[in-house]
Amino acid sequence: MTTTDKTAQSVRSTIENLDWSGTAHEAAISRADSERKEMLRVSDAFEALQKALSNGAAHLPELITSVRNLGHQVEDNMFSIADDYTVTDDYNYALALVIADGNKATIKQINDLKAKRAREAKEAAADLTRKATALGDEDNAVAQAINSALAELGTAAPQSSLYKGASAKDDLRAMANGKASPEQRARLRDAWTLTDDQKSALANGKPVTLAPGQMEYLKSLSHSLDDMPASEIAKLGEGHDHDSVQRGVADTMRMVSTAGIKDSSGHGGSMDNLPTRVQTLLKEDPVVKTSKDVGTLFNPETKDQFGVSHTSDFNALASILDKGSPGTASGAFVDKGMLRQSTAIAQLADKPYDELTNFRGELNSTASHMLSAASKDHVAVHDVLTGVNMDQTMDGGHFDSNANLKTMLTHEWGSNDQGVKDVLASVGSDAHNGAGFMRDEAGQSASAIAHHIAANQNDYLNIPGQNNDSIGKVNPGITQELSKTLSPYIGSMAQVGDDYTGTSGFTPFTGNKEMSAVFSVIDSNDEAAKYFNHAAFADVQDIDHMVGADPEHHTSIVGNAAHIAYAAQTGIDQTAADHDHDSAAAHAGKARLINLISDTTVGNVPGLGGTASAALDYNSDDIASSLFGVTQPSDGGPMSTEVHEDALLQRQYYEVFKSGVESGTIDPTDPKLAQWVDENGVPVPFESVTGMDHAGQNYNAFKDTLDDADVLPMSRISDNWEEGSKDDWAR
Repeated sequence: MTTTDKTAQSVRSTIENLDWSGTAHEAAISRADSERKEMLRVSDAFEALQKALSNGAAHLPELITSVRNLGHQVEDNMFSIADDYTVTDDYNYALALVIADGNKATIKQINDLKAKRAREAKEAAADLTRKATALGDEDNAVAQAINSALAELGTAAPQSSLYKGASAKDDLRAMANGKASPEQRARLRDAWTLTDDQKSALANGKPVTLAPGQMEYLKSLSHSLDDMPASEIAKLGEGHDHDSVQRGVADTMRMVSTAGIKDSSGHGGSMDNLPTRVQTLLKEDPVVKTSKDVGTLFNPETKDQFGVSHTSDFNALASILDKGSPGTASGAFVDKGMLRQSTAIAQLADKPYDELTNFRGELNSTASHMLSAASKDHVAVHDVLTGVNMDQTMDGGHFDSNANLKTMLTHEWGSNDQGVKDVLASVGSDAHNGAGFMRDEAGQSASAIAHHIAANQNDYLNIPGQNNDSIGKVNPGITQELSKTLSPYIGSMAQVGDDYTGTSGFTPFTGNKEMSAVFSVIDSNDEAAKYFNHAAFADVQDIDHMVGADPEHHTSIVGNAAHIAYAAQTGIDQTAADHDHDSAAAHAGKARLINLISDTTVGNVPGLGGTASAALDYNSDDIASSLFGVTQPSDGGPMSTEVHEDALLQRQYYEVFKSGVESGTIDPTDPKLAQWVDENGVPVPFESVTGMDHAGQNYNAFKDTLDDADVLPMSRISDNWEEGSKDDWAR
């Protein structure tokens, strides 16, 4: 029996043997039993931890020594060892052969030696791999045992007792100075760490309630930093346990400023819980106005100048947040404040050079760093993009999410565009998140971006203050990231249901004008245009394939495929016309874009539902005819940019038919279909259906055959496509 066991038993025995009775006596016995159980759990957890540490100390040193000694032996014998334990013979055979000077006996000895050492290298590699594997297995086993014991210890110890009477300030300072006791380190680690279950709850949009005393301890820790600028906070722990301290500070700031993380009384985190100087940094206008004398003695004159005096603090705070633990950031006001202030700093950089007290590069790199650090908080990104839950980041006034987004996308970032790309990527990465809450948040964010672009199309094709250049030219990398972020939502834009797209939260467009505007803006950059239109093509093909495999249930979404195709066509028209106002030049520009988009070197582009699309098997002519209703002439002449409605619909008929044959819905041995399948029952190439002339006899023959064979609901497919080709979409 351990000392803890004895103490717990002694407490109960003392109470039980006292000469008293009644309700108070029973309550005391019950409390003693409860305390005894808790103390025994702690005792067992400590015993398990001690055992794990003892096992590690007993076995690991011997295994490490064995691997190290073998390595030294191998290297001493003129072999080298790679990171993957491959052993290479370093003996200088070339020099030995030179010394042999053609002597056959010596050369044979050299070759025999080479073969022998090759076997030794192979054997040594196998021996090293075996020993290293054994070491790795033992190390993992010890680590697992220690982690398991620590986890049990964490759940066994009554948490309220951890913080009672403790000074968060003293604990943090002791750890930062390398003088923290084991008890202080354990208390800090427990306070600023969320369990996996708590992180999962946040990812599913559910509130988390901390243990009694935990939030109060964290708030005390946060406010112990009130008088320190962020640049000083970022130095805590230097020379000792800097990374652990900074990670803890980052997690503390996020936890105390997250509304969904609550104390035992149900009060959530807020901006007020952050260190005072951090609050000031995130809420007050970062731009400082000064005056500069530019006149003469006899003609005095001043000029206004503007700058950010705290770039070092913003960068320091970003560096702190960079070190935060994954899963802890979930709508923290510290992240929202960083996202909001970053665009204010970027906007300042658009002023003329002679009005700035900072270099533009300094402002851009600072703002980008802030965006990257805060982009890890996907809920904060959602709130900034949609404009919800942002009041606490303002000292009065209203947060304008549209103005904020426009600055983010149209400001000329140059080489400092990574921050915006990280923000956009955080949205796209959750498009098909298994956690419904995060998927909804991503869909709402993407919807806000897409609808904003649709409503401000001209401002993105002709950015004011940027020589009226397009976003594709001003910010090529951002435009390319934008295409990836919005591509999972092409179907959603076109009113395809969430059960098909695998996304959620996106508000569909109501007509071609909105959706084509998004295409035109993304088409302003060649690489972005290729990716986005390939994704559109993949969605159209996936719809056609679903209709062919199950026409009864999926024919209704043929019109949605038409929405996508016509938005892609109109978008290209608008981009080409905006770039080249002369009709002949616009025609050539459109042909160039179609040729570019039809290039099949984009790589894997997911279709509906985020899975690999059947469209990946197609060539450039397939893309051009399916999405734009045009075909590259076989003689290599210039491509016609006129969309042929018959050819476009013909392509859909063909894809539906091909899918029906491949899925078994359509019987390829049907005599009526003999003209359109080969001897193996495989559909003939599309060129055999069209006759390459877009509107010739084959078109009617193919359609009439499908009508006559009654293998597909041709009239419904045709009617739905025609309805989907209108500018306004009935919902």
